[in-house]
Amino acid sequence: MTDFIQIFSQPIGKPIILQIISEIERQPSDFQKLFDLIFYENKNIGWRAAWVADHLSRKHADWFSNRMKIQLMRFAQISIPSGHLRLCLSILLNAGLPDEISGDFINFCFENILNEKTAIAVKAQSVKILSEICKTEPDLRNEVEAVLQNIDIQNYTAGMKTVVKKFLNKKPIKILPE
Repeated sequence: MTDFIQIFSQPIGKPIILQIISEIERQPSDFQKLFDLIFYENKNIGWRAAWVADHLSRKHADWFSNRMKIQLMRFAQISIPSGHLRLCLSILLNAGLPDEISGDFINFCFENILNEKTAIAVKAQSVKILSEICKTEPDLRNEVEAVLQNIDIQNYTAGMKTVVKKFLNKKPIKILPE
């Protein structure tokens, strides 16, 4: 069994992430232990665990149970650093949203988009999540469109501008990072 806390107590890079992913793929029972560390009290350890889990969610979306997705959704709504939040939202996008989405989470995504202090990457992930929700809740689309048409995207990154334009033009938004 891998000692993730010891590994995540120090800075890591992509080679270490790939090594951890390989170990978890060989020993899938370690996945739950990794997932639980996303919520660890030490924010650096939690962020590093989320970083690895984000990579795993791209390859093994089916490893994330509905319960795990709900846990991520709830955790995202508390005050966590934007990098950690972006990774949790990315995992939700990669693994698929939970079966039931709370109104609070939908409001949280809207608040992320409208709050000037929210990191651009979190804003973009929030638009993507709302886009996914609109697939099963089409009545929400008009509200999302109204919000996106009334934000000034001139100073946003090219990526955020693309996400907003794709939503407004009703084009599919790519979920996985480029």
